[in-house]
Amino acid sequence: ASPDEEALVLAAAQVGIVLTHRSKTALTLTVYPELLGHVVGQNIVHGGGCGAVTSPGPNGSETPLAAQTLHYEVLQVLEFSSDRKRMSVVVRDQASSETLLVMKGADDKVLERLSSAHTSEAELARLH
Repeated sequence: ASPDEEALVLAAAQVGIVLTHRSKTALTLTVYPELLGHVVGQNIVHGGGCGAVTSPGPNGSETPLAAQTLHYEVLQVLEFSSDRKRMSVVVRDQASSETLLVMKGADDKVLERLSSAHTSEAELARLH
């Protein structure tokens, strides 16, 4: 994995989305809904996998957080290139059969692809 990819995985884990398995044909995410949108620090990731994630409970006890496991089939990987300035992965949610495109890359290339009749200039500026 590239340093950029490792940084993305760590950043996602810090807000409650943990990559728990990745192969050429599949990936699994563990999502902690209570943590989404909150930076919780690096203690959510243990040894490249997912450890027990807890929140402070009464009297100093720790309460395990509910988690949802999401499984995706990797359909296609479009590797990063200096011409494209981005990398894309097409996956299928195994529960819903929904197909998703996940992309990372240079801001101008990603924002250019987000532009549409349904995305206002203000929303694009907020995303940037």
